[in-house]
Amino acid sequence: MLPVFFAALTDACHGRVEKDSSTSRTKGVTAAVSVLPVSLLPDSSGLRVRIPDSSFTIETVVTSQSQISHQNPVQVSAVIQFISCLDGQLTSRYLLVLASITERLFQWVYKTVLLVFELRCGVQEYAWGKIGEDSEVAKLKASADPTFKIDPNTKYAELWMGTHPNCPSMVVRPGHQDTALLDWVRDNPDCLGSEVREYFNNQLPFLFKVLSVRTSLSVQAHPNKVHAELLFKERPDLYKDPNHKPEMAIALTPFLGLCAFRPIQEVSNYLQHIEEFRNAVGPNAIKLMTASRSMTMPLHLEAMKDCFSGLMESHKDDVKKELSNLVHRVQQKKQKGEDLKPLCGDILLKLHEEFPGDAGAFCVYFLNVVHLEPGEAMFLEANLPHAYLSGDCMECMACSDNVVRAGLTQKYIDKHTLVEMLDYSGRPVNRTKFRGIEDKQEISVTFFRPPVPDFGVTKFEVPAGVNKFKLHSMDSASICIVIYGQGTASNSTIESPVKLVRGTVFFISANQEVDVAVTSGEGMLMFRAYAGLL
Repeated sequence: MLPVFFAALTDACHGRVEKDSSTSRTKGVTAAVSVLPVSLLPDSSGLRVRIPDSSFTIETVVTSQSQISHQNPVQVSAVIQFISCLDGQLTSRYLLVLASITERLFQWVYKTVLLVFELRCGVQEYAWGKIGEDSEVAKLKASADPTFKIDPNTKYAELWMGTHPNCPSMVVRPGHQDTALLDWVRDNPDCLGSEVREYFNNQLPFLFKVLSVRTSLSVQAHPNKVHAELLFKERPDLYKDPNHKPEMAIALTPFLGLCAFRPIQEVSNYLQHIEEFRNAVGPNAIKLMTASRSMTMPLHLEAMKDCFSGLMESHKDDVKKELSNLVHRVQQKKQKGEDLKPLCGDILLKLHEEFPGDAGAFCVYFLNVVHLEPGEAMFLEANLPHAYLSGDCMECMACSDNVVRAGLTQKYIDKHTLVEMLDYSGRPVNRTKFRGIEDKQEISVTFFRPPVPDFGVTKFEVPAGVNKFKLHSMDSASICIVIYGQGTASNSTIESPVKLVRGTVFFISANQEVDVAVTSGEGMLMFRAYAGLL
């Protein structure tokens, strides 16, 4: 009986049993061999092959599907396990045949699972986004998606790449209906990598974005993990999830932002020389100016907190009056051609124009003004006040919507939570930039690895004349986007390469290596996001 059985099974392995390409891997494989005394059970742990017979039962288990290549039969055949053998040991001949068949079956199933594929990503329209063709977000989307047409009056703010339910990316499969990446990851959790699966409970831990900022985003901060869980429990109407939200911005164009409290001596200097700022803060201004002459750090932190709290608690009419007086004074200086830098005049006028009378405009004297050149980054850890003011950037963050706002917004400002949570330690502006680790060889590779487990980002800058490079395998799923350049992305598990153009986004499952061929004369700029556990 066994030779006949193995012959029939071998026929199936060589493709003489029809496959249903429209079904999932589980259904397709089961249907293909259902006429034989065998059951194939792909599950989250890998591929299980059960072969019952009147004389013996053998179970073959292929574990960690994402880590075993269909090109490596040694690994596949080595994991055969004997459950029972009623008639004694199998002959070596049958064992070798069974190992070969198991390997071929695994190849078949493995090839039906996409491991590298293109994503179709959504665009978010917010009031602060750049308009029409001015938006890098819109231009990237239109370049990669022929069905997307740029409206000259629409404010295109963000391109989202990931599984966040508010704007999930879609898996693009030629000849198939698009599937939400959120659903694909849920059905194929091995794509995440073993450590990521365990640590993040089978979820992709990061959200990758492109931002095009025309007007200022709110001055804000994000809670740490423990605080986020508490806020979610107490105010789920305001704080939608129990996760923290560390963020990192990497400039694509000259980028302007606010980040972290200035050193106390700088804030004290502004209070001494800008009467309107001093009046808006109130009596606590004197406390800070006095504390700035001390070398005691706890005293600095307390004074900065009291001073910032004074601004947040000031009556709106008083803030509007002082801000109006200051803006008028700055405008007069501008008309006379005087230097506005001592008053941060240009930025103050921008913030006041966008949010007239908003106390957040005074934050320009509390927080560092950060200018990022393309390729420079800033990392925004928990409780760090910040705001994006203008420019285009890559942004990577933990999957969360938790935001506590301080100003420059029409949305709710949770003053008490904000004042109590902020990190009031001052730092000079040169410490607000996050330094990547650069590896310059044939291409320039920069690693941005902030001290959080949720994400890391790598920038690949390929000069003109270089026509290929590798995206090496890692034990994490990753998402890549092409900012400029053309080419293809190839992997041993896909039949045809992914076409790469400006704006193409593609997903790489854990432990998969990708060969990138660059076909454009301009070179290529690509960013890759992944879990930061590595």
